[in-house]
Amino acid sequence: MKKIGEIVKGKNRIKSLLLFLIVSSVFLNILTLDYSHDWGGDFAGYVGQANALVNDNVEKFIKDSEFRCMFSESKVIGPVAYPWGYPLILYFPIKIFGINFLILKVVTFIFFIASLFIIYFLFKNEISKINSLLLILIFSASPFFFSFKQNVLSDIPSLFFALLSLLLIKVIYYNDVNKLSHKKEFFLLILLGLSIFLSLFIRTNLIILLPLMFIVQVLKYKKTIVNKKYIFHFLLPYLIVGFSYMLTTIVLPISSYSSVLSFGLFKLFPIRAIRNIYFYLYVFSIFWGNCSEFSKLMMRANIYGLDLFAVMHGFFSVFFVVGFLHSAKEKSFFVFFFLISIVLFICFPYLQGLRYVVTLIPFYLLFIFKGILKIKFNKIIGVSSRKILYYVSLLLFLCFFIQNIGSIVVGKTKYANKVDGPFSETSQELFSYLKKNTSQDSIISFFKPRVLYFFTKRKSFEINSVPYFQKVNPNYYVFYKGGDQKMHLFLKNNYKLIFENRCFEVFKIFD
Repeated sequence: MKKIGEIVKGKNRIKSLLLFLIVSSVFLNILTLDYSHDWGGDFAGYVGQANALVNDNVEKFIKDSEFRCMFSESKVIGPVAYPWGYPLILYFPIKIFGINFLILKVVTFIFFIASLFIIYFLFKNEISKINSLLLILIFSASPFFFSFKQNVLSDIPSLFFALLSLLLIKVIYYNDVNKLSHKKEFFLLILLGLSIFLSLFIRTNLIILLPLMFIVQVLKYKKTIVNKKYIFHFLLPYLIVGFSYMLTTIVLPISSYSSVLSFGLFKLFPIRAIRNIYFYLYVFSIFWGNCSEFSKLMMRANIYGLDLFAVMHGFFSVFFVVGFLHSAKEKSFFVFFFLISIVLFICFPYLQGLRYVVTLIPFYLLFIFKGILKIKFNKIIGVSSRKILYYVSLLLFLCFFIQNIGSIVVGKTKYANKVDGPFSETSQELFSYLKKNTSQDSIISFFKPRVLYFFTKRKSFEINSVPYFQKVNPNYYVFYKGGDQKMHLFLKNNYKLIFENRCFEVFKIFD
């Protein structure tokens, strides 16, 4: 009895330590949130869409977005309108506080914190409670998320609702039927339908939750699926999703994101699929290393010409494959979710780093953990697999902590005055000039048209070449220094320069 008590006490100490480290990691993330943002135009689309709801000018926002999509040279500069889920999340913070990017980041990060709780309950029976906390520790301390939290994007809220949907699927369909009362099961089925709807209402790609649920239902009900007792339970989540979708189409304009998904979907498909397969074999290496300037300067060391984080990814991929195959043998629905998601993204015509597959990261880690636990290290090196997992996890946390602290130090020193992003001094100077010195109906070409529209409320589209410029002729052209020099020479020789700072030049084309 004394020995059992000591074991329990030791486990409680480990849990307390892990909880302390997780809370510390989350607290460090919150402390380092700021007002900055990179040039990615998606944030301008999401926040602009939410602001259009607040100001009741959605129609104008849609028309101006259609103009951008119609006249931009690349033809696809984001959708006309994103799915409305994330803009609706941003609606109340903007309504109450105005467009305050720090508050918008805090609101978005709350979904990250909530996702940590979901991960624990989702995985605690898969790899034990302590190992689930270890996984959450690595997940929460990741240098990728440490940088990514500065983005006002839909990926983190979509992660939360996707995980919530998977947890509900697990509770409903992977428990003994007798453990759930009729009323409780009915309530959970409604909640599942709402959660799946909210998932795809935020990110369209999460429609994969519907075929996943169908596969799980078929495996669970099998021959009894035609029984009247089960048919309503079978259909209820789908009915909730369908009814919710129809209700939103009455109130809000239909998102045009599907047109972006279908653009070029079948064009050069075999070549793109091969490219995407290679890309997604490598992309998870980003999780292990920071994408910040600190990473570029100090952490991206080469080992025989290989990226350090790619080497780490290759090392952990061995455990991933072992854990994935083991889970596949157990017919885990997590395997189905991972496979369906990857197949979708292999077919998808666009790449966006790790953010597109952010919902797969917890399962990527889960399969790695399972792989480590499955290999019998005690026969190889005389140390139990459980201890190996502890040592590896704490070593990774230490590496992540060093990277994250390094990013803070570098950000406050050498790169503190770096001119980059829409919130930099030179960018804000440009936007202020355009607002004061151009009419509201002016058309301005800019390399990030959604961002310029967001800050100036001037119609904007993208021009990348001189021949296309001669076809469309905007009122003004903003040249981003360091851009195409042929375009710069053409503008300089033919049009009047009316504004210049360290990063931009504005040329007047015609009134």
